[in-house]
Amino acid sequence: MALTQPAACTKWLRDADELKFHVRSTNPATNNRRLSLRPSPKDKALGFPAGTFHYVGLDDTSPQLVARMTGGALSSTTGETINHGGCINFQRGLGDGQTLQFSFFFGNIARFPPAADTDWTLKPSSGGLELHHNQPAGSKGGFALCKANFDLDSGPRYDLTYFWSDGKPAKLDGCELVTIVSTQA
Repeated sequence: MALTQPAACTKWLRDADELKFHVRSTNPATNNRRLSLRPSPKDKALGFPAGTFHYVGLDDTSPQLVARMTGGALSSTTGETINHGGCINFQRGLGDGQTLQFSFFFGNIARFPPAADTDWTLKPSSGGLELHHNQPAGSKGGFALCKANFDLDSGPRYDLTYFWSDGKPAKLDGCELVTIVSTQA
């Protein structure tokens, strides 16, 4: 079994180990909340079977995100999303010409090539392992929680996005910068 955690960690993480993810934030409303997987309401409208994509965020009505890390790829072990791969996908440029924002979702890799995104890493941190995504050298990146403005029938929620910038990141309106921390399930 391959190891996916740096040797500096006190406990080795094996590929088969399941991880839970939560938010580290300075905002009491979001700090230490668990991340969830929410089915995309747009699958059929985009020509995909229902259940193809699940978005990551804070949502009290959706199942908790539980995943494994194998060779830099995240693979969900949550309910109906077993073996869905964790990906980021371009969402929008933020108008400054330097900052890009990406959706963070889990997609059914059997239905949606290019298979799995293998650019995820876990880095030791106080209280767990921080989730990072590799990005171009010299750029800055991270996670942001953004208040959702659609599909709110079951109540308010936040979508987790990833951003990177090759300069000073643009202001992310309606979003807060957060750290994602994992612990063993």
